[in-house]
Amino acid sequence: MFPYRELEQPRTRQSRTRLAAVPDPPQPFMGGGAAPGLACEGAVLKAAGPAQAVFERKIECKAPPNAVSEIRKAVKTAVGMLDKTITELTQAREAVCRGEAHGLQPVTACWLKYKLGVCIDKQETWTKPGVRKNQKEPISIAEVIRRLVRPRDELATNQIKYACGDYCASPSTWAKVNAADKDNKCFARPEETIFLCKPFWNKESEPYRAQTLIHEAVHLTHCAAKEDEGTRVSIGSPECLAQFVAAVSGQPLDPEFLSRCGFTNTCGARPAGTPPRCGAKLGKSSTPPDWGPKGPGGSPRTDELEFEDEVPSTTPITVTKLADELADLVFAARNPRQAGRRPAAGSRDFAVWRQIRDSEIWRILRSDSSDFEISRLIYHARHPSHRDNFKSVPVDQRVGFSREFAAIRKNLVQPLTSRPIQRGPVKSRTIFVADTSAFATLPALTRQVIGDEMARIFEFVGRAEPNAPIRIIVLQPERFPEDYNLSDAVVAVSGMVPSAYVGVGFRQQNSNINRRIREMGGRLVLDPDSRVTFSVDRAGLGTMRKFVPNVPGIGAAAIAQMDSAVGLLEVIQDINNEALSNTQAKLAVDPRAWTDNQQRLMGLALGRSMAHEVRHLYVEKPVHAETGLGAVGARIFGENIGFSTVDQNSILAAIRKFENDQGSARVIPTYNREADFPF
Repeated sequence: MFPYRELEQPRTRQSRTRLAAVPDPPQPFMGGGAAPGLACEGAVLKAAGPAQAVFERKIECKAPPNAVSEIRKAVKTAVGMLDKTITELTQAREAVCRGEAHGLQPVTACWLKYKLGVCIDKQETWTKPGVRKNQKEPISIAEVIRRLVRPRDELATNQIKYACGDYCASPSTWAKVNAADKDNKCFARPEETIFLCKPFWNKESEPYRAQTLIHEAVHLTHCAAKEDEGTRVSIGSPECLAQFVAAVSGQPLDPEFLSRCGFTNTCGARPAGTPPRCGAKLGKSSTPPDWGPKGPGGSPRTDELEFEDEVPSTTPITVTKLADELADLVFAARNPRQAGRRPAAGSRDFAVWRQIRDSEIWRILRSDSSDFEISRLIYHARHPSHRDNFKSVPVDQRVGFSREFAAIRKNLVQPLTSRPIQRGPVKSRTIFVADTSAFATLPALTRQVIGDEMARIFEFVGRAEPNAPIRIIVLQPERFPEDYNLSDAVVAVSGMVPSAYVGVGFRQQNSNINRRIREMGGRLVLDPDSRVTFSVDRAGLGTMRKFVPNVPGIGAAAIAQMDSAVGLLEVIQDINNEALSNTQAKLAVDPRAWTDNQQRLMGLALGRSMAHEVRHLYVEKPVHAETGLGAVGARIFGENIGFSTVDQNSILAAIRKFENDQGSARVIPTYNREADFPF
């Protein structure tokens, strides 16, 4: 079957599936309620027909021995749950279109309004058809039905193949599908196979297998590739849809996945007295109490505990304020008598606080697991005896401590680390590393070495101006600032040819800038090429247009158009050809095959290559330095690789000039978070 994708295109990591992109974001829904004589547009999508038993040839499982019967049972249950939900929604829409009350169950109405953001109190929600013209239109009941009918038909009509085995990268992953490529582009015709992994067959998992199949089938019909990390809302989340169907059908929810679908204020604040989980049943945990806060390499099922919270604030925060407030959390955990107050500047405690921020927080922000690592600092401050020794904790106490860790992460840390970033002061001097799919596939050690190496290379800026160092932060695309200072830079690791990757992003920025100038009342149109500087290097490319024109209707306006990327395959090839001798094992294309030494070597090479491209976002002339890391064909292997003293002076002078030029000028945004990611 051909999956419907006209409105479900991903923008840019984990639960029951291992994919790579972001779900439909929560949107400003509008909608409608009942009124006499409503003219409802279009009929709702109907199910294909009665459910068929799964053909045995569709099940490729040698183990467990009862796989065929268990899969058939789970599919039958999943289709029954979907049919019950679809029927209730269809009958409710028909009633409203006749001018009657919708008659939804309280649990259904609550989930639609406060967990999926479908505003059932508004007329358009009931009258609009099942296909939106664009993502800014309100979500209709007909669209919710369509999004349920499509996975229902996939499951009910033997469109899906089921494969059992060790297909999942993580031991906690229940199942996966392949709905998107490594660059997060959804396949038009994905392989209609659900790969079932070991946790799916656990005895504790049996009550939730049908929900797992619904979750994966939604990925096949609507992609939503990277949606499984943290709390989500809206019908764009396969996990929210699966839980919604379970709740409406009277089936229990798994406490381990409960926090994957949060509450939203899209349709208004949730009233006091709203039942927990909107009245959905809560089942037993599907996971034995064997988790410990061990960091990377430990069990990653740390988000999936029985906590429900509002979706964290989406109010942007500057990078500096983020680091300061995270340092406040860690300092307070280590100094509980301070009652959470930041120490007075100049005091001994302030020196301790500053050491936490500068030596610990900033380094953690250079990784893509910052919320986990900071939560671990707080947990270990509370329980120092558990550091590297969690297995000594009695088994009957581990669940409580695990839930404490999860509460720290969800209630203290993630409300900060999930917030989007906004531009700081003129001298913000921040290098934003894009946590896109190519970067996310790298081993944790490689990603950390990249950030640490870039920080080492640009350390000279902080030595020259201790109050204005260059900071590096790894961010998911949806958290990137919408506008930038001229002293900022952006860099990515690309799985495609760098020139193509950067070219697409730079053109998108050009379009964004021209649109924002018009919206701000300005009269200037930037062409794609004027004043643009770029350099194509062996493994990457950097291009920029940073200047402060006098825009009619606006006045002095700072334009920070920039992009840079390093090709992953190009760096692998360089390492294999230049850094490794003929007797040494070569780097595989698949990062999962790298040894620890290769992971570290790759981190150094990528960090240095990325620093070289970032230089191009600061220095216009000379395009390349004569020696050092800024030179043409610069060496990226060996000890203490960095910019020459002359080049360091050039970079510093360029940054200072940019800051002087920008001054108090208005800054033109280059990114719209509701549109395609341009970096």
